Amino acid sequence: MKKLLAILCAAMLLVACCIPVLAASDGVINISGGEPGTVYSAYQIATLEYNGGAYSYKLLPAWEEFVSTGAGKDYLAVNSNGYLEEKGSLTAEQKEALAKAALAYAAESVAIKATVKTATAGADGKAAITGLDYGYFVVDSSLGSLCHLDSTDKEATIVEKNKKPGIEKTVNGKGEETVKIGDTVTYTITITAQKGAVNYKLHDKMSAGLTYNHDVVVTFKGATLTTADYTLTEGCGDGCTFEIEFKDPFCDTLENGDEIIVTYSATLNESAKVEDGTPDLDNPNSAKLDYGDGATVETTPESIVDVKTYQFEFVKTADKNGETYPVLDGATFKLYDAATGGNVIKLVETAPGEYRIPVAGEGTVEEITTKNGKAVVWGLDSGIYYLEETAAPAGYNVLKNRAEVDISTKSASLVGAWDGTVYTHNDADIHVINKTGVELPETGGFGTTMFILIGGGLMLCTGILLVTKKRMEKIAD
Repeated sequence: MKKLLAILCAAMLLVACCIPVLAASDGVINISGGEPGTVYSAYQIATLEYNGGAYSYKLLPAWEEFVSTGAGKDYLAVNSNGYLEEKGSLTAEQKEALAKAALAYAAESVAIKATVKTATAGADGKAAITGLDYGYFVVDSSLGSLCHLDSTDKEATIVEKNKKPGIEKTVNGKGEETVKIGDTVTYTITITAQKGAVNYKLHDKMSAGLTYNHDVVVTFKGATLTTADYTLTEGCGDGCTFEIEFKDPFCDTLENGDEIIVTYSATLNESAKVEDGTPDLDNPNSAKLDYGDGATVETTPESIVDVKTYQFEFVKTADKNGETYPVLDGATFKLYDAATGGNVIKLVETAPGEYRIPVAGEGTVEEITTKNGKAVVWGLDSGIYYLEETAAPAGYNVLKNRAEVDISTKSASLVGAWDGTVYTHNDADIHVINKTGVELPETGGFGTTMFILIGGGLMLCTGILLVTKKRMEKIAD
């Protein structure tokens, strides 16, 4: 079981003052400089005994295995008189190792965990663990602090120097991205680590509209980490898409402000939620980091980014009849990416009158056919598109120009009243109108040329007849 890095106080100060063992349970460990909400836990390793002017520490039974055969034997020992002592003058690194080992041992012991005393830092970052017997303590927190309480003073003080780790997620380098179905986006998670890090565990959760591409890469100071540094678990039982648990040897190298970078990608799929104009997230991806262990596990606030995709609906009607427009069924259109020329955007028909951008491997169509006068196209990136009418209902003229659809300004759903037969127009809607009547040829078109040729021919014939008639009259004279 992994525990947080802390600093176990090495000195067992022996002073010439008398504090009876019975004057216990009024010891206090004060912590300052912490983060609001941080939980501090104190575990007692030994009790203080006073005998004939000498102070000694008596190892508690629950810790005997730790000192005799466990990880603590490299740093602590019980002397011939049965009292706890350190093995020589421990270095700072040895103290850190001893603290870490002690906390790991405490987390595995039911008896030790039952005696833990805790306190939570308030808004000012201060906490006080009270009601302690005098003795030798290891103090744990999610930020990494540890001290002892001995006979020199019934109060001990810790100044917290460590800070909480942080986490930030982006999608394509931003907090929000707009794409079409089938597009791939890249996520980046930046973990700002702190010295004393242990049990860093990253949780990542995607919504149903995102397909994880199984391509996680973890880097640190420009180098790619390997599975010797972390464990990647996919499809976790807690609903996470994947989890990354960083191993102790790697965490031991971290200093304040070090950044761990996690990158991977996902593809927007056919289950994507369409932007509907509300402030709700559409296709979110969230990440959070657990840190600490035992009684002091904490979690960073979630960092969430969103991916949006869009739709547009349009109504096909005849021209205005009073205040309403009779809807027209069966008109067909193609969707283009340009006002002229450009590319036809291929679609999948999901239901009559309903179309979306395809995912890989799906059969596609190029034409949109209105159903009960309406059609919807979804799964689009934001931008400007163009509808070209390819066939109008019988008795109506085909639109000569493409109709512009600006997804950045149009509503995602119709605002006007529509009952399947008659549509009451609202200027915010996408409204395509067909008109009846004979369509006059355009100037310079083929029809105009025909009229000119026929007219010219008639004029020529008329001239010939007039000339012939004149000659005949002369002959008759």
